[in-house]
Amino acid sequence: MLCRSAIAVVLTVMTLGLRVAIAEEQSAAKCVVLEGTPEEVGGKFARLNGKKIKADFERFARENQNLLKGGTEYLEITKRLAPYWLAEATAVAKEIGVDPTLFAIYLGAKYRGVNAGHECISYAATGKATKGDKALLHKLRQNRFRLQGAYFKKIVAQGKCLHRFFRVGDVHGLEPCMFVNEKGLASCHVQCGRDPQPRWKGWMTHSLSRYIAENAATCQEALDILEMTCKGGYYAGGKIGTRWTFADASGDIVTALQHAKAVSKIDWAREKGFVLNKGKFPSEDDLPVDALAMNEALRKETGLCSLTAEVPKEHPEFLTCAWVSLGNPSSVYVPLFMGGRGTPVSIADGALHSLNRSADRDRMAAEARQFERKAQEKKQKVEHQVAGLMKEGSKTEAIEMLTEFNTDITL
Repeated sequence: MLCRSAIAVVLTVMTLGLRVAIAEEQSAAKCVVLEGTPEEVGGKFARLNGKKIKADFERFARENQNLLKGGTEYLEITKRLAPYWLAEATAVAKEIGVDPTLFAIYLGAKYRGVNAGHECISYAATGKATKGDKALLHKLRQNRFRLQGAYFKKIVAQGKCLHRFFRVGDVHGLEPCMFVNEKGLASCHVQCGRDPQPRWKGWMTHSLSRYIAENAATCQEALDILEMTCKGGYYAGGKIGTRWTFADASGDIVTALQHAKAVSKIDWAREKGFVLNKGKFPSEDDLPVDALAMNEALRKETGLCSLTAEVPKEHPEFLTCAWVSLGNPSSVYVPLFMGGRGTPVSIADGALHSLNRSADRDRMAAEARQFERKAQEKKQKVEHQVAGLMKEGSKTEAIEMLTEFNTDITL
């Protein structure tokens, strides 16, 4: 955390109208830009979170030697479908000083057996169920404690056209527990009952989630990938079935149940406009909802992190907004625009999660509501201004404005 004098310096810089995005190293608003080749992104991420990554790898290696020995099928699938992941993983491994092959196997297996024993909570809204012309998706992650972080990422790989995405999950992770990408596709997954024919060797849901984030633009494309991974024998979620929820920029919402052998119970929410995987939210009186209502619904629950993705029909690569909460749901949600350059370091390195956990929960919940209402007002003004800039073809100015909003609101 910054000392008071450092905060004063940052605030002075802001009043002078300078860009917080290019602040000094000691600024809490400094951004990390995870875009480039797999090697570049892996190295930069390891330099940011290397100690946390290495600590979890070493813990996993001590506790799961059998999984490290039997993880070659994950490697073979990844070589076939996403070889750039292995290049990124190798860059991370070299930076933190561990064996690259074992580290790659760890990435594929590290969520085996970590379920908390109950489902997370997710819901999505579209059409008449929402205020405004945006699709909404929310997930509260409930699992064993690990420090949480979030960041924007885009890999540039030869022969691939991969989407930039915002992921939320463990601070040391390279893959998402929930995401929204630059095409406006938002996704989350929760455990759902038992798989009658489980498969144990292959890609788990976190790997599949990243593949969808980088390669799918619509709900239908996401479903096609689920089908492909079942037919190809790639998906191996173990004994637990997976319930997926997707929302996209067209306003479509779909849920699907995935087992190792098949995808079933596909439900498009075009008419009813709202889907929920458990609980009682919303009632008829709650509808229509907006992002603030989705943030508020689970304040009294416990969890690790939350995401409310707000997806517009126009310019999703710029105006998609990820409201992210790191810590208990009582903690504040910070809105970040997809079009901003980089991610504030305090969100990417777990500092915000640590700060939220140390705060008084009741006070945080009360003050978070006030902050989010003000943030929503500021966000709407920026949306209007950026929409104007886009009509003028002023993309550079739009990116600068969104970057400044992201860093200011985080600070």
